[in-house]
Amino acid sequence: MSDIIKGESVIAKQDYDLFGTNVNGMTGYFVRKDRVTGTHLVYFPELEEWGEIKEIERLNPGEPSEEGQKFADRVQEMNYREERSFYGFNNKEF
Repeated sequence: MSDIIKGESVIAKQDYDLFGTNVNGMTGYFVRKDRVTGTHLVYFPELEEWGEIKEIERLNPGEPSEEGQKFADRVQEMNYREERSFYGFNNKEF
């Protein structure tokens, strides 16, 4: 079986409460797998929310849908710096 790719459609196969909704059986887009926890970061477009799901089922392995590919093209990991980058308005430090 091929490696799972970003934007691939998956179905959550476990009970997972996402802000009052159990996502078990819902379809979402795979984003990435956490190497430490083994969970899959999945975006659920129906809920417009993200979840960390351990058990998933791939719908079309290695083939993201058109919508899934568009989503994957827009998503990237957040980059940030440890230093403070905002000093308030008119350069006044708070």
